[in-house]
Amino acid sequence: YWLAATVKVDGHGTDFYSPRTQIHFDGKVDNVRYGTSSLSDISLKGSLEKNHLLVDFSSSYPLADMVASLDATVTRKKFDGFMTADVKKLDLFGLHFTESPFSTGFQLYAEAKSDMKENHDVDMTLGNWELTIGEENYEPKTLTLLARSHRDTTRVSFHVGDLGIELTGNEALPVLSNKLLKVSDEVMTELQRD
Repeated sequence: YWLAATVKVDGHGTDFYSPRTQIHFDGKVDNVRYGTSSLSDISLKGSLEKNHLLVDFSSSYPLADMVASLDATVTRKKFDGFMTADVKKLDLFGLHFTESPFSTGFQLYAEAKSDMKENHDVDMTLGNWELTIGEENYEPKTLTLLARSHRDTTRVSFHVGDLGIELTGNEALPVLSNKLLKVSDEVMTELQRD
């Protein structure tokens, strides 16, 4: 691996959650080489002031042409933010991450809120999606995901075109996850006995 980059960071404070912490950063990757491949023209800029986090990412490299941004309020008791991404082209085969031709492009919008304890909400929309797999081109329909986890309820809904799936549980996500892991462990134990 070989990396040529510049990073400038200034500010004060080390407590990410403190409103007194201020950080400004500006970075640029001029070239990353891995094996016989390389990646360049990537930038990351951002700031954190009074619990307001802003991050902008951009790549004008032809095989990874995209921009993304994050705008959020972050405290010990709250996360409230949104992210957008406009991926014009991401050629995983050209970047040598896959063994066969695979590239994509899409637009993503995601919004998340949390009290950093029991209440978590996520809304995500993936649209203008294009996939190229081998010689075939696909244009999947817009995908939406809505997830809510509160102290006594978890709800997830997933929609693509005419297909809609909704799951609801009567407990918070961590409790349901622990129960699913326990069931999974018991199933694996039984399978190993056979």
